[in-house]
Amino acid sequence: MQPSNQYQHFHRRRLPHLQPTDKPIFITFRLNLSMPKEYFDHIKLKEAELYHSYKNMPKNAENEMIIKKKLFAIHDNYYDRLQHPDNVLQLPKCSQLVADELHYHDKQLYDLLAFTILPNHVHFLFVPLANDAGEYNSIATIMNLIKGRSSRFINLELNRAGKLWQREYYDHYVRNEDELNRIVQYIVMNPVKAGLADQPKMWTWTWVVEEFTYLLQSLS
Repeated sequence: MQPSNQYQHFHRRRLPHLQPTDKPIFITFRLNLSMPKEYFDHIKLKEAELYHSYKNMPKNAENEMIIKKKLFAIHDNYYDRLQHPDNVLQLPKCSQLVADELHYHDKQLYDLLAFTILPNHVHFLFVPLANDAGEYNSIATIMNLIKGRSSRFINLELNRAGKLWQREYYDHYVRNEDELNRIVQYIVMNPVKAGLADQPKMWTWTWVVEEFTYLLQSLS
């Protein structure tokens, strides 16, 4: 995968963003849960430790990216072990609805590369496609459709109402082939790390495009 300098503008919460037009994008989105005080105390402590460790480091794009990744890991590790009564994605019918939604937009909005669905969050990896106007579909457009439609379907299935997903989500543009492989490995290993499966291939709600299926075996 070769580096690209092609970007397009889009807006997220009224703020301008730049999105590469031909790069894989890693997304994590989470259920809108009422979190315990322990969560906020834990995150506050870990973030303070992180920023303290980087206080004397140069303020540049590389270090900002490292901090962003470490902040993501802090949150993701907590959600991996969170036992919550509203973890509705632990219900097979809800996980199936999300999986169906991710596949539904494949070859329409994006080329889907990989995903895994955990009890309270979803990781997925894709390359945006161009629309009929020749403009690449933005992350905002893609996420609004996925979260909006899956929320409606799950609420109908569970006979519930209200907000299902957090408004914010984590996004990261994959820089090169090595990083792509690391992210796919992270996705397929996450259920194992979270204690949900002994091997990646044993988790029903993990899917990868054919070129990455070897990872389900080699990481077992």
